[in-house]
Amino acid sequence: MDGKLNDAAWAAATPITEFTQFDPEQGKPATQRTEVRFLFDDAALYIGARMHDTEGRAGIRTQIVRRDANFDSDWLQIVIDGFHDHLGRAFFVVNPSGAKQDQLGIGNSCCDSGWDPVWDVVTSIDSAG
Repeated sequence: MDGKLNDAAWAAATPITEFTQFDPEQGKPATQRTEVRFLFDDAALYIGARMHDTEGRAGIRTQIVRRDANFDSDWLQIVIDGFHDHLGRAFFVVNPSGAKQDQLGIGNSCCDSGWDPVWDVVTSIDSAG
């Protein structure tokens, strides 16, 4: 893992590109282009995300923080409903500096940040975002 999406496998994966805002205008189309791709093998699920910013590197807001701390920066959150029961959710969040958060949500309760699964994250920032 190198934080770059230039391998042939990433190019072959179909990107998800239709995203909506959460803040400031919930449900409106995203204002910045985002592409998320998924790959998997017998050992792991791999998620590659390309977050473009019209200001390039200058538009990225990030900071280095401890695991599960408040980012106060740009971030990507992946929520997995592994049983497709709309009750149990695993939240994985990362910021451009590679800081990460993980939580479990069960039923109507949210969220247990004491859960610390083993997962790796690598990020990179370049001229496009």
